[in-house]
Amino acid sequence: MSYSAPPPYEQPGQPGQSGNTSKGGKPWLLISGGIIVLLSLVLCGIGGFMAVPQMQDIGEAEQITGSTTVTLGEGESTNAWVEEGTYATCSAIAPDGSSVPDASNGEQTVSWGNDSYERAFAVEAEQSGEYTISCSAPFVLGDGISTGGILVASGGGVLCCIGFLVLVIGLVLWLVRRK
Repeated sequence: MSYSAPPPYEQPGQPGQSGNTSKGGKPWLLISGGIIVLLSLVLCGIGGFMAVPQMQDIGEAEQITGSTTVTLGEGESTNAWVEEGTYATCSAIAPDGSSVPDASNGEQTVSWGNDSYERAFAVEAEQSGEYTISCSAPFVLGDGISTGGILVASGGGVLCCIGFLVLVIGLVLWLVRRK
């Protein structure tokens, strides 16, 4: 009769030791995903606080028909916004009577409530005084939208997608390890 010894009892050891199948440990991927998602929400909030007040001002401004005069200091600016989809031509006259070139540096669209506006003309004051702005369609005056705020919020959105993916992968791995 032959007798074989039972396998040796394995003592719990440090993670990574051979023969150790410890299921404990911190779910670092899950924790990292959660931190990334929280950071992204903070960035989205900061970006929103930078851009929303300007959008609200444009959305709640009173529409102007024809032309209006606005006082600008040297280096200040304002924009003429028309309802989205409205083809409008706008112009501005400087305090000295000269024509002001359009200082728009790209298209911008703003939505607030049920209204959507697109920038039709931008005025940058080269001298202090009264500027006359006129458009062929009803318009509102307001500041441009903060590009920095839009970039911060967009970066937060991208980071949120990445964080959510890491969070889901971390959760799946943590659940699999627990079994």
